[in-house]
Amino acid sequence: MSIDVAETDQGYVLCVGLSLEACGEVARLVKDQAVVVAAADTEGARALLGPDRDPAAPPGAVAGSAPGGVIQRGPLLVDPAVREVSIAGRLLHLSPREFDLLAALASEIERVWSFAELTRRVWHTAYLGAPDVVTSAVKRLRKRLDPGTGLEIASVRGIGYRLVVPA
Repeated sequence: MSIDVAETDQGYVLCVGLSLEACGEVARLVKDQAVVVAAADTEGARALLGPDRDPAAPPGAVAGSAPGGVIQRGPLLVDPAVREVSIAGRLLHLSPREFDLLAALASEIERVWSFAELTRRVWHTAYLGAPDVVTSAVKRLRKRLDPGTGLEIASVRGIGYRLVVPA
């Protein structure tokens, strides 16, 4: 794999559809020359770039799926900068792990997050084959989500979880 960032002035590399390992390799290659942004597909890339951006167009700065890195999914608003979550304008109080878990799930809705991916992303450790820690955290988070909002953390048996947001 060869990447030459010096010839561009974009300031970031957008990886679409690559594995986390491949994105890590890209990050290692570009070092401090650019920010590496990963998206599962072109729809995810468009969400990261903003509603009026196309991944093929000359890019600008990428801060997140909305200005300031705020993630908005239906009635759900996740603000990583201040670590706040609100649903339909009502502040939701979460533990640090619950926040990280919801932020991960909300970062790519409808995507199935495996136990291993959630363990790496939320707990920053390797997955050892026992999903109990993730399952317990999801149970606690489900209790905090008001059923009237339509937000749901769906189980994908034997694989992991995904966030379902009302249309």
